Amino acid sequence: TVAGDPVNDDLLRQHIDALFQNFTVFFQTEALKFYHGELPGVPSNLQEIVSHFPNWTIEEADGLWCAAFVYHCVKKAGFVLPVRPTNCSAGSLAGCLSWEQLALADPQITYIKGSDSSFLPLRGDIVLFDRVFEDKEHDHMGIVLAVSDTTITTAEGNVNNMSAILERPRDTHIRAVIRMTNGLT
Repeated sequence: TVAGDPVNDDLLRQHIDALFQNFTVFFQTEALKFYHGELPGVPSNLQEIVSHFPNWTIEEADGLWCAAFVYHCVKKAGFVLPVRPTNCSAGSLAGCLSWEQLALADPQITYIKGSDSSFLPLRGDIVLFDRVFEDKEHDHMGIVLAVSDTTITTAEGNVNNMSAILERPRDTHIRAVIRMTNGLT
């Protein structure tokens, strides 16, 4: 393959697009499993997600598991990622900030700022949000399932303590997109 060759670049993009189409179906299926933390009269079913993080309990995860949901989905899709990458001073990938640190430090992962005017999210991208549920940066994240001119559809964990599929505006709440094209087993 010759870098910058339009034919090879187009074939590669088609291959990656087909791969991420399969991933998005998988990610959607995971979100529809109705993972949830403690709900009135219903105990948490987060054990499968929390089990990736040996130093974390279901009780500690309750209400704080959007990044852990993304990690769970990405791992189940076949990506190889440590729970706590050495380049993440913020901690494990159960936290949104650690995903940003990982993407910024790993040259095989693409990090695109939401403020980038050429920014176009793609199916399978991981999206970091600012100020969605709290007035702070890195407060939420999900996985892009579909894109329109004005919205993205995402698979997310910890939306009112439940997994969900949501349509969100493409606006200033999008902090960044993380694009993982390498690291598959």
